[in-house]
Amino acid sequence: MKEILINTVYNENPSAYANEGKNIVHEIINLFKAENNKHYIYIVSDGTIGYEHNDKISNIFLTRSVGNKTAEIIALVRNPKQLAKKKRYLSKEENDKLIFEKQKEYIDEIVYDRKKIRVDKIFENNTYHNSIQDNVIYATFEANTVLKPKKPLFLTFNKKSIKNDNTFFLDRHFINQSQTYYIDDEKDVEEYNFLNTIIEDKKQWEDSFTRVDVDKYEKEKSETENHYNFFKLIHHEYYEPAFSNLFQHYFLKNKKVFEEFASKVLKVNINTKTYDFEVKREEHNIDILIRDSKNIIVIENKIKSGINGVKYDDYGEIVQDQLVKYHKYITEGVEHKNISKDDPRYNDKGKNTFFYIFAPNYKHLDNSKFKEAKEYKVIEYSKIYDFYKTYLANGEKMFDKYFSDFVNSLFKHTRSIDSELYDVMQERFIEAIKKADK
Repeated sequence: MKEILINTVYNENPSAYANEGKNIVHEIINLFKAENNKHYIYIVSDGTIGYEHNDKISNIFLTRSVGNKTAEIIALVRNPKQLAKKKRYLSKEENDKLIFEKQKEYIDEIVYDRKKIRVDKIFENNTYHNSIQDNVIYATFEANTVLKPKKPLFLTFNKKSIKNDNTFFLDRHFINQSQTYYIDDEKDVEEYNFLNTIIEDKKQWEDSFTRVDVDKYEKEKSETENHYNFFKLIHHEYYEPAFSNLFQHYFLKNKKVFEEFASKVLKVNINTKTYDFEVKREEHNIDILIRDSKNIIVIENKIKSGINGVKYDDYGEIVQDQLVKYHKYITEGVEHKNISKDDPRYNDKGKNTFFYIFAPNYKHLDNSKFKEAKEYKVIEYSKIYDFYKTYLANGEKMFDKYFSDFVNSLFKHTRSIDSELYDVMQERFIEAIKKADK
């Protein structure tokens, strides 16, 4: 019998272990190659799997929960070799001691960075209930091949999910408290074969994981720190209304620059010199609504609230209904209804209409799944950031003294993965390597 293991890592829920002192979660090693170019995989939560699964694991999906009964596939571990093996009639303490002693045979191979820091040195200061741990297990599997999805892939058992090419459906709840889920080729034939088709599809995967490079990390960290801004200071980096207010403010603050933004990013020729040019907030609950003499632009800004259900509970049909409602407000008001002179749409008849969603890159939105809301075009935050960062040198002169904070606040949302826990653990991992080298 063969099994596919789904293991949920980097649980974003509060974790006593991760939050105790400067502990480093052990799964941090999973996405780095060791200096021998092999991957060593730590299975959450304690580095072991049940003895009944010994030598049966054919492939592993490393996933992280993104909410709403959905998990994002972080990596695929192909043909892993099991290192940590429990024995049936031993207690947990006896098994941990047995595995701890066994790993002395290969632990010299599990080293990171060019300084070749051994894995046990990196984790030597971890504690459990404020005491240094005994008989620590450092790796569950060894693998030659760990692949990253070329595009975001998701697993879900939520039957109300919107179907698309990136989301795959399983029949049973696979996100559970133990964080491990096994699919075998005898009891779960259909699901096993289905997941194997994903595994064997070479177009889905790429080998892009690298060895640890402390110097490279320090350089990238410096770049990130250069984007410090007031949103981070006040812990409002995900506050949608504030970002929408800033968009409105800076669209109006320098109208000539906004015309360029509309042309290059939105692909709309806007004339800000017309008497009826306006940038409004919350007309009919629309985040940002822009008018000139010929055009109407609807912008929905979605950071934490959901559209396709990935990561957030505001899921699918709810937000689709919002998008359709806003679309009808504009198009039916313009084309069909008799509206009064007091209605803001009174002069909208015959104008060109455009619909956009501003979304962080890590949301990976695809407007093809919005059904009636297909007219909405997704504009990733990276495109907005790339446009406005070109004005940073003269930002205060052309806009105001808060412009650099505005641009820097966009940077966080240009990344492909949003995981605060992973970021913290990676920093601690690097710091532990640096400390061990002294």
